[in-house]
Amino acid sequence: MNHFHLQIENQKGSAAIEATFAILFFSILIGAGFLALYLPYARTWIHRSSYEAMICSSTKSSLSLCRKQLKMRLKTGLPFGKIQGLSLKKTNSSSDIRASFTLFDATVLEIEDHLDLPLMTRDERNPSLFSFF
Repeated sequence: MNHFHLQIENQKGSAAIEATFAILFFSILIGAGFLALYLPYARTWIHRSSYEAMICSSTKSSLSLCRKQLKMRLKTGLPFGKIQGLSLKKTNSSSDIRASFTLFDATVLEIEDHLDLPLMTRDERNPSLFSFF
C-alpha cells in the first residue's frame, strides 16, 4: 500500500508539469494570434493616418497642427506599440512622412509615404465627355 501511495503522488506532480506546459503553449499561441491580427491593423491605421496628415499639410493648416493631429490619431488608434522618428515635411510639390512603429522594443514597421502636390480635383483627374455643358 505504501508503494501505491507513492505512485499517486508522482502522478499529481506530473499532472502539474503537464498543465504548466499546456498553459505555456496556449499563451504562446494566443500571443502569436494577437500579433498576426494586430500588425496588419497597425499598418493600415498608420498608412491611413499618415495619408490624412499629408492631406492636411496640403491645406492652409500649419504643419505643426497636422503633425499634432497625426500624433493624436496614432496614439488613440494604436493602444500597443510606439511611433518613433515621426517626420512630416512639405514642399511646394510634395508632402512626405516617415516614421517607425515599435512593438516590445523591436521595430516592426518602417513607414514612408509620399504625396504629390497640389492635389487634383475629381474633374482634373477624370474629365467627363460632357464637360462642355
